Amino acid sequence: MSDYISKINATSVAKMKKAGAILIGTNNTHEFACGITNVNPHYGSSKNPWYISKLSGGSSGGSAVSVAAGMVPVSLATDTSGSIRVPSSLCGVVGLKPTYGRVSKYGIVDLAPSLDHVGCITRSAWDAAAVLHIIAGQDPLDPTTEDKEIPDYAKVIEDESTSSKKISVGIPKEYFFDYLQPEVERVFLDFVDTIKSMGISVSDVHISGADKIYESWRPLRLGESAEIHSKWLQTRPKDYGEDVRKMLIQGTEISAVDYIRAHKYRKELRNEFVKVLKNIDVLIMPTTPLTAPGFDEQTVTIDGKTLQIYQSLSRHTIVFDSTGLPAVNIPAGFSKDNMPVGAQIIGPPFEEEKILSLACAYEHVNDSLMKFTPPL
Repeated sequence: MSDYISKINATSVAKMKKAGAILIGTNNTHEFACGITNVNPHYGSSKNPWYISKLSGGSSGGSAVSVAAGMVPVSLATDTSGSIRVPSSLCGVVGLKPTYGRVSKYGIVDLAPSLDHVGCITRSAWDAAAVLHIIAGQDPLDPTTEDKEIPDYAKVIEDESTSSKKISVGIPKEYFFDYLQPEVERVFLDFVDTIKSMGISVSDVHISGADKIYESWRPLRLGESAEIHSKWLQTRPKDYGEDVRKMLIQGTEISAVDYIRAHKYRKELRNEFVKVLKNIDVLIMPTTPLTAPGFDEQTVTIDGKTLQIYQSLSRHTIVFDSTGLPAVNIPAGFSKDNMPVGAQIIGPPFEEEKILSLACAYEHVNDSLMKFTPPL
C-alpha cells in the first residue's frame, strides 16, 4: 500500500484540520497496527528517543517518538491492545485512549473493530484535553459513536472547582501487580506517595473476574483482525511481515465459541469495573510491567516467569480496550538506567475529565514537562 493515497479524510483528522491543526505527515507504525513493538520489516523500526537501541513500543510508536522527540506537539493514534498507552509509557509522554464511542473511527483502517479506539499522544495532560475536545463527538459516519455531552476538557481540568483533592483513587489488588520489574514497582510506589502528598484519598480495591482479562480480549483481537485481512491473507500472504502473518493465521483458528465467550467476559468485566468506579473516581496501576526492552529481546523474565514481549507490554492495557473505559498514560518517573516509567489512570465511561484532572494535577507537582525531555 506504499503508493496508496486515501480518497477521504478520517473524521478525527478533518476535525483537527478545521480547528487549525497542520498535518505534516504520517508516522511509522507496527504493520497494520498489528503488534506492540513497532518493529516494521518494510520501513524500518521507530527507535526510543531515550535510548535508540530500545523499542519505542507500538503500534503507534512513531506517534510517541515524534512527540517525545519534540518533532510535533501532538499526534493522533489508535489503541486496540494498548497501542497508544504502551509507546507513551516507554517514551515518556502522555497517551490518551478515550471511552469507546467517544471519538469517531471513520477513515481509520480497522484492526479489530470492537476494540479499536482513536486517541492522541501529547506532551501534557492539558494538550490531550484540548485535542479530545476537538475530536470527540457523535459521527453519523460511525455508528459506534455515542451522543454524549462533550465538556470543555481543558477548562474543566483548570477549574478550581474540580480540585484534584476531591478525586478519590483506587488501586486494584488483583492482576496488575502479579509481574512487575522492581524498577517499575519502585517508580509506581513513588507516584502513589506523591498523589497522597497532594491530599488525595488512595485506597485498595478488588476486581472480581480479573482472571478472565486475557480471554476477554484475545479472541476478539485475533478473530476480528483475521476477518478484516482474510482476502489478502489468502491472495498475498507473503507481502505481510512474518510476525503479522503468524498473528493473522492464529486469528483464523479462533472458534465461534471462544469469540462469543469473550464478549460475555468483556461485558462482565466492564460491569465489574463500572461498579468499582461508582465508589471511587479513578483507578491507577503501572501502564507496562517493564521499561522499554531492546530490539533483540523476544521474552522477558519477571518474578521467575518468562513472558513474551507482546504479552508483557500489553498485559495492563488490554482490559481497557475490551471494556472500553477511558485510560491515560502519564510519565511517572525513571528507572535506574534513565528509561521512562508510566502510570495508567482509568475512569468511568465518558468521564475523561476525571482522569485528565488527576494527570494534570500530578504533572504540576512533579514538574513533568521539564523532566521528560529526552537527551537528544
